[in-house]
Formats: sequence, structure tokens, C-alpha cells
Amino acid sequence: MNNLAFVVLNYNSADDTIRCVERLLSFNKNFWIIIVDNFSSDDSQERISKQFQSKKKIILLPSEENRGYAAGNNIGIKYAIGTLNVEYIGIINPDVLIPYNLLEKILTAFSIHKDIVLLSGEMEWNNAKVTNYWDIPTSRNIVTQHSLFFKNKKEVKNTKKISSNVMEVECVSGAFFIAKSFILESINYLDEGTFLYNEENILGINIKKRGFKEAIIKNEFYLHLHPIDKRKKIPLKNKIISSEPSYKSSKYLLEKYYNGKKLRSLFLAEVSNKVFLFLAYLKKLITYEK
Repeated sequence: MNNLAFVVLNYNSADDTIRCVERLLSFNKNFWIIIVDNFSSDDSQERISKQFQSKKKIILLPSEENRGYAAGNNIGIKYAIGTLNVEYIGIINPDVLIPYNLLEKILTAFSIHKDIVLLSGEMEWNNAKVTNYWDIPTSRNIVTQHSLFFKNKKEVKNTKKISSNVMEVECVSGAFFIAKSFILESINYLDEGTFLYNEENILGINIKKRGFKEAIIKNEFYLHLHPIDKRKKIPLKNKIISSEPSYKSSKYLLEKYYNGKKLRSLFLAEVSNKVFLFLAYLKKLITYEK
């Protein structure tokens, strides 16, 4: 497996990153692990460096600024292609654990299905199966998924069974996947125009444009350990703030990949979101003062 490199993007999550990398090391295989520290504001970089300083096939690359998921992962991807010259690149979030049999089945599927350039497994999250794949969204989907007044569900219609355990899909969650290096290089890596949202949609669009496919290994699961506390509500103030990056990402997606379709509708959806959240925030303040 010397032709494979995993990229783990760390931001203030040393415990998760160390656990993820230790799982990969437990496979005792000869692949590379590139940890990109995305300008952490805590002591993550120092802790990770100390933990793995004796491991020759673990490379720690610091970023000079945090420009988000795509830009951070691209640091590792470019190193893996330009310096290590690997054939496959795995993108894995720090809070993800993969089983070895999934890795084996992904690499086997690549060797059989030459037109598949990106593969993942199914996701288990919070003790339940979660659909971690979806269709490339229409411009209308992008607007409705951003709006608070519609059900924020991604459509899953365009799937196709390729073999007994391989299913073609259009977009795969960015929490974990393995891609062929040549496709990432040919699309100029992950699009850095977004910070946190829509990276998977853009990747799906670019791969489909070039006549290749994404797929998942059915009934083989990886664990996404990101905690879900159903009792904890996100403060309204935080919801108002977090709406902006999502809007900018969706706007960028529509401008670059959909010829600007539905930009006005997206803007109106964002304004409606802000008004709704602001009124809800005011109501909460008034109720508190009473």
C-alpha cells in the first residue's frame, strides 16, 4: 500500500486526530499518513508532533492560515502527489474511524472498475446508519437546502448498482473517501472557493464532467464519531452567524457551476433566514426580560 496516502486535516482536535491516526497505524500497512494542522489555535500541532515524531511514514504539515476544508486538505493532497507520487489519496476527518476490511474492498473495487475514481463506505453516526451520499443538486435544490423554511434533505435518486457490493452515486460525504490521484490533479484539486460547505457537490460535478464515477461500498461501514447532543440547542446568535459561510458557499457554487441561476432566490432565502432568526432572537430577549 505504498501507493496510498491518507490526509487528516486537524483543527484544534488533537485527541480525535491521534485516535484516527492510531487506528490507521493499527493496520500495519505501508501507506503514508499526512496530517495537516489547519492553523490550530491550541496546542494541537505540538501534541501531534510529539505523539508521532518517531513514525517515519507520518508527515505533519502546518498551514499558515485556516482557509477551510478544501484549502487545508489540498496542502496534503499536493504533497502526496507532488512529493510522494502516490496513486491513491484518502481524505479522512479526525473524528472518523475506518475498518481495515473497508479499505481493502475499496482498493479492490478500484482495480476492477476503472471508471470509478472515488470510493467510500457507508456511514454509521450516533449508533445509526446515515445516508452519506446524494445527488448533484439542481440550482433549486441549492436554494431550498439553504432556506430554513424547507426540509433540508438532499435527494438520493441517481444511484446505480454496479456489482454486488458497489453502488454508483453522484456525491459522497467529505468525512471519508479515497480518490485516484490523477482525477484530483486533473480537476486542479479541491475547489478552494468554499470554506466549509458544498465541497462534495463541486467534487461530484467536476468528476461527472470528466466522464468518471463516484461510488460506495454497500454494507461496509465507517464510524463518524462527531457527537450529537439532542438536548443541546444551538444558540440563536450562533445560528445567525453561521448562516453567512453557508450562504457565501452556495452563492459561489451557483455563480461558478450553474451560470448564476437562482442567485436572486438564494439571496431572498438568506434574507428570510436572517429575519426569521433575528426575530426569534428578539423574542427570546423579550421573554427573558419579562
